[in-house]
Amino acid sequence: MLVCAVIGEPISTSAWLCPYDPADALARIPTSYNCSWIIPPAEETPRALSVHIYRPNTQRYDTVAHLCKVVVQSVTYSVNFFGARYQNSSETHAVVPLESCKLMIQHHKCEHGTLIQSDDFWATSNPLVIQWPTAPLGCCSERTVTVSNCFLVRTVVHMRHGAPFPDSPVGNLAQCTYESGNCVLQDGSVLVWTPSKQESCRFTPIMKMKGRQLGDIWISDSKEFALSWRETSDRVVDCGARLILSDQGYAVAPAIRRPRSTDIDAGIVTSNQLAAQLLAVEGSVGSAVSSLFHHALSALCDRTNLLAFALHTSLAANPTLTLRNLLGRNDIAASSLGSNLVQIHRCMAIPANNFKLIPFNGTCFSKPMVRIVPPSANWSKIINGKNCGLLYQQITFRIFV
Repeated sequence: MLVCAVIGEPISTSAWLCPYDPADALARIPTSYNCSWIIPPAEETPRALSVHIYRPNTQRYDTVAHLCKVVVQSVTYSVNFFGARYQNSSETHAVVPLESCKLMIQHHKCEHGTLIQSDDFWATSNPLVIQWPTAPLGCCSERTVTVSNCFLVRTVVHMRHGAPFPDSPVGNLAQCTYESGNCVLQDGSVLVWTPSKQESCRFTPIMKMKGRQLGDIWISDSKEFALSWRETSDRVVDCGARLILSDQGYAVAPAIRRPRSTDIDAGIVTSNQLAAQLLAVEGSVGSAVSSLFHHALSALCDRTNLLAFALHTSLAANPTLTLRNLLGRNDIAASSLGSNLVQIHRCMAIPANNFKLIPFNGTCFSKPMVRIVPPSANWSKIINGKNCGLLYQQITFRIFV
C-alpha cells in the first residue's frame, strides 16, 4: 500500500516550466561507432603535433541591459452642478529616443527630471495633482492634467550563437538583432546593451593539446582524445583564427612553433656500421610508436562505444536528467522518442512564490496537480514525476495541450 501526503508548506526552491512543442529540436545519438575506417595503415610512423582545440560555440551569453521607458499619465476630470466629481484616467507609453536612453543610463537624468534609485530601477517622481474646481461656478466643464515619468530598469539579454534573435524577460525581441546593441519594443520603450564579442564566434577555444598524428588521425598524449581530418577538410577563418574542421565537429589549429635561433647542424656519420645501427634503432622505435598508437586508438574506440551504450541506457531511464548533466544546463527537458532520437525542450524558471502543489485525498496519483500563478491568471497543470516524492530542488513541469 502506497501512502503519500503533500505537506502544505511553501516550497523555497524554483521550479522549471517546460512546454512540450512538436517543433522542438531533435538530436540523434548513435548507439555505436565503427572505428575501423579511421585506423591508419600500420606501415606509417606517427609524428608529434600540438594543436589548439576549439569546440562549437553553444554558450549562452547573458548580457546586462537597461530598459528605458517613459510613462504618460493623463486624467480628465470635472464636477457637476451639485459638486459630484468625475474622472477618467489613462496611461500611455511615449517613444524613447536612443540618445535619451543613453542619457538616462549614464547620468540618470531625462527631460522630465532626475531619476532616483529604488532597488534595481530608477524613476522620476513627478506627481499627478488634480485641482478640483468648486461647484457650481466650476461645474460642467472637463479639464485634463498630464504628467510624464521616466523609468530605467536593469535587466538582462540572453543570446546564443546562431539564434535568429535574442530574448529577455522584458518582452518580445523577435524584431531585434543582438549585434546592434539596442532594440525598440512595441510600446516605444528602448532596451540597450553592449554585445559580447565572443558571441559572433562560431567556435570557442578549449585548450592546447600535445599529441601525435598518424595519417588522418590525431590522438592526444593522454590517449583520451582523438580527432580526424584530411587535407580536403573544410577550413574557416573564425574570429581571426584559421581553423580546420574535424570529422567529429571540433575545429583545430596546429600550433606553430617559431624557434628563437637556428638549430645547430649535427655532424655527418662517417662510419658505415654506425649509420646502419642508427637506422635500425630508428626503425624499431618507429614500429613501437606506431604499434602503441594503434593500440591507444583501438582502446579509445572501445571506450567510446561503451560510453554510447551507457548513454542510451541512461536516456531510456531519465532523458531529462541525462541531458542536463551531459550539457551542463538546467533550463532544458528531454523526451526519448526511440530510434536514437531525443527531443530537447526549453524550460523557463518559475519563482517559488508563483507555484504551489494542490493537495489531494483518497488516491495517490503518479502525476499530482500543481497550480501556477503567473501575473495575469492561474494555471493548473500536472507534474511530470515518477512518484509522490516531488519536493526536489528542481521540479519539471509539463504542459498538456
